[in-house]
Amino acid sequence: MGLPRDGRPAVIGFSGDYCLPCKTQQRPALERLREDLGASLHVLELDALEHADLAARYGVLTVPTTVVLDGRRSVIAINYGFTPAAKLAAQVQPSLATSPTRVLNSA
Repeated sequence: MGLPRDGRPAVIGFSGDYCLPCKTQQRPALERLREDLGASLHVLELDALEHADLAARYGVLTVPTTVVLDGRRSVIAINYGFTPAAKLAAQVQPSLATSPTRVLNSA
């Protein structure tokens, strides 16, 4: 799978069908990030087994894992385990310089 290359940063959430925290914690955090930052970035959720080549490229060892990429697809951060939307937003924020920025509440 090729990642979109339109200059916007991306957050990739690697998950699995068998992963309860992926469904109950990480997925809602990714949805919140998508809602709060909208079109200024790509937010993707990928099954780590179905996208094993991409998971291997980013060193995904467990799920959930989130990978934060800048607009050039360079890695900004890799988070193993559940990562709240506010932390993901803070990690991607420097790459949103050309987009209007919004800060998430810490809830």
